[in-house]
Amino acid sequence: IACRLALALWFSLALKWTWEASGAKLKAFLFKFGFVSMVYFFSYPLLFCITGFFAPYVRQKVVSLGQFLIHWLSLILLTRMFLSRGEYFQVSTLNSSFLPGGGTSVLDKDE
Repeated sequence: IACRLALALWFSLALKWTWEASGAKLKAFLFKFGFVSMVYFFSYPLLFCITGFFAPYVRQKVVSLGQFLIHWLSLILLTRMFLSRGEYFQVSTLNSSFLPGGGTSVLDKDE
């Protein structure tokens, strides 16, 4: 649990630093990405706290099923976020051309 919380803290700091150096389009994407990622990071500690209210013989099943559902939901959301032509496509280099005059930098703050 401590490892998950430390990873969540580290991720949130890196996300904050990226947020400060990004433009408006990237900030919209980072908000959604950060939300889905925090749900993933805090799922196990939250499930661990919730299972204390269940009978001991049910706890392992609740944690297993809960983790499976949270991982499945996170994978579905991240897959849709990165593989569709949505906000990630707009802010990544996938939307720009490598030809001269074909695209602009993602971190431009004037967008």
